[in-house]
Amino acid sequence: VVLGIIAAPPDPLRKGLQEITVTRGIVTQQRISSTVLEVPVAGGTKQKIGYLKIDVFADDSAVQFEAHLRKLPPEKLIIDVRGNGGGRLSEIDAVLDRLMPPGLPMLYMKIRHDKVPEEPYMVSSASVPQLFSGKIVVLTDGMSASASEVLAGVLRDHKLATLIGEKTYGKGSVQNIFPLLDKTLLKMTTALYALPSKELIDGKGIEPDIKVSDDPATKEDEVIEKAL
Repeated sequence: VVLGIIAAPPDPLRKGLQEITVTRGIVTQQRISSTVLEVPVAGGTKQKIGYLKIDVFADDSAVQFEAHLRKLPPEKLIIDVRGNGGGRLSEIDAVLDRLMPPGLPMLYMKIRHDKVPEEPYMVSSASVPQLFSGKIVVLTDGMSASASEVLAGVLRDHKLATLIGEKTYGKGSVQNIFPLLDKTLLKMTTALYALPSKELIDGKGIEPDIKVSDDPATKEDEVIEKAL
């Protein structure tokens, strides 16, 4: 499909305009990466630990997460959400489904000045089987926000993970966008969410269980080393 004519910059080897043919296709962004880390243990052997980095919770993050999770060792897992500013709550719901037993509460929504309700807004679904039940460490920093904080906070509250790193950003609010008659949009904060412990984190963040900062002057990642 020819989409247009591009005026190329001056080039002594090319003269005039260049016609470029572009073929349409589906582009899948890799938002998640993984690898297997090895740690020496007693007896001279090495233990394999899965490492999974999530950059953002977007439309296909849960699918990518499951694909990577199935390739990693089943006993120990490091989930790195440092620098992850959040994304879709529906995706974090699907990711947590793969890490939690069914039926555990995830989030509570506080509307206006009402108290945190007794009934959770989001409950871990039983429609997807739990794929990982081993030991989990979640790495956080000051740029871990929103959905990243949901992942870290929910797993911590249910004693399914240890948090290592720095305090998270503290974005625990929900926004909705309303179209107006003049074709502009109004973005409004409509609720605050609370973790399973009923803790509100907006403007406060989540403190890690073990505080560690990565020193940019060293080759090693001190946070990962502590997690291992």
